[in-house]
Amino acid sequence: WVFVVAMAVICSSGLVTTVNPVVSSLWVDNSATSTDFTDKTQYPYFNRVVPSDAQTTASLAQMFIAFGWKLASSICADGAYGRSSTVGFAEEMRKRGGDVGFARCVSPTADVATMRTLLRELMAADTRAVFVGMSAGSDAAYVNLITAAHDLQADRSLTFAFSESACTNNSPLWRQLRGAFCATYSLSTHATSSFVA
Repeated sequence: WVFVVAMAVICSSGLVTTVNPVVSSLWVDNSATSTDFTDKTQYPYFNRVVPSDAQTTASLAQMFIAFGWKLASSICADGAYGRSSTVGFAEEMRKRGGDVGFARCVSPTADVATMRTLLRELMAADTRAVFVGMSAGSDAAYVNLITAAHDLQADRSLTFAFSESACTNNSPLWRQLRGAFCATYSLSTHATSSFVA
């Protein structure tokens, strides 16, 4: 017997959503992490090679709680990856006794002016720790957020925690913001224990 398996590599949650309707054989993706793809009725041939956003966001929420940040803000790009990571983060925060107050999603193509408006709202909110669920590889909003944060010096009053996509991106723009960090599914709270008072 000979079994032939066709595999394609797509490389992002947004592309998986777009390509899925025309795929009729086994396929894998090396970076699509949206929890949406767990639904085998919608994605019968999709196979993961990396953990879903559920693991990444659990790590970040645990870290927020360990730092004593019981109330967080969140912003996302409104796509499969952004929604999945932001919803997962909020659920995990609540599960661990925290909450998300200010929460907004913007278009993945949001311009700098839109991001400035969003950051001004964030800076006026009660929370200072901000979870960012945006794809560093495909969301223009991610780049425009960094630009807007520089313009407003938002990193003087806000601490930004970026989702897994920013960690693995070849151009880690998040590092330009003081005190910003990113977390991936391999993050262990033991690695940050020395920073917790």
